[in-house]
Amino acid sequence: MKRTLPTLFLLLLASVGYGQAYTIPFEPIGVDDRMDSAGLEQLERGNYDMILPDGTYQKGPEDANVNEGLVLITKEKDMYLVHVVYFGAARDWSAGPVTRSDDGRYFLAQTSYGNFSRGHETAGMELWIIDLRNATLAKLHTYYYSFEWTFDPETEQQLDNKTSFVTQVVLQGNELTLLNTCTEESVNVTCADPGSVYVIGNGALKRSMEYDPVHLRMVPLRYAGPIATGMLLHDVEGIHPYGSMWTDAQKDYGFEPSYQNDSGSVVTDGNDPMCFVRMREGAQADRIKDIVAISPTYIIGGVHTGNSCAELIARYPKLVLRIDPFNGWEVADVEEPPMRITFKTTEKDRVGRYTIDKATGHSVFKSIARPAAQIDLITVHSP
Repeated sequence: MKRTLPTLFLLLLASVGYGQAYTIPFEPIGVDDRMDSAGLEQLERGNYDMILPDGTYQKGPEDANVNEGLVLITKEKDMYLVHVVYFGAARDWSAGPVTRSDDGRYFLAQTSYGNFSRGHETAGMELWIIDLRNATLAKLHTYYYSFEWTFDPETEQQLDNKTSFVTQVVLQGNELTLLNTCTEESVNVTCADPGSVYVIGNGALKRSMEYDPVHLRMVPLRYAGPIATGMLLHDVEGIHPYGSMWTDAQKDYGFEPSYQNDSGSVVTDGNDPMCFVRMREGAQADRIKDIVAISPTYIIGGVHTGNSCAELIARYPKLVLRIDPFNGWEVADVEEPPMRITFKTTEKDRVGRYTIDKATGHSVFKSIARPAAQIDLITVHSP
């Protein structure tokens, strides 16, 4: 007896916005059926395209409703597992082409939906990234396009487009690239989110680069725990939903004098200070420029505030301390990942031993005096 794949009744809903998530975990794709090789040969695919265990992509029937979903077949010992990725069969959804990464491991499917009203048309897009090896799925929402236009008040004829927003997507190896183009009054302008690169690894899709519209290139994001340079403030609020941002609390958390004139906020989670964020200037003043980690829960390069100097040196043995001439604290710069370690010390409790260079009058680091001293701050700067 032939087996038939289940009928789809799932409707997917999505909210539209310019920003994209920064870390999206891959989730297991459920198993809809199990069968042996004989059962696989008799399987009726119905309205679905299919990805076979060897990565072969097979199109469904010509008259199939490709909006319904995609079948993924994986092998477990002598049995075949049937997974169905449900796209959603609502009439306002449409499925785009399914593309494969050049290494054959990942597939990218696109579905989009449209909203239309007087003077405004929007299409949202869901990107479905399928890990063939692990039978897992990550889903990312973005704009596909958005147009606004005006009408002549007397003739009701449509005038030129007022604004537009278009997204292009490419999957290469384990990298997913999104590039956005925006116009206003038919003139190209910088998008609120110009573009980004996501890297697939460690069971998640993680945003690793952002597009720099000034230099026309992708630049790396730098993370401090869950927060990255380039994030919007509302992204941070989503990470710490029970926290607050205090724009006038820098001095309360020990940032004077180095940070007393900075534009930024102390981010808390409940009553616990997590980090201090400085913002960019100009058109991207709502995005994070630098992050100063306060909480030991923010792990950067394998270390956190609260680690001892001995633990730090064990991980980065070539690290050299120096005295910051601006505030008198001791700092050390790590090249990879790029970050600055700070010990908030004075002449009375130095972590390092120093000599004075007679030619310059500057302090020169010689050795560690207090290996048990704990890291106070870790700073991550935008590239």
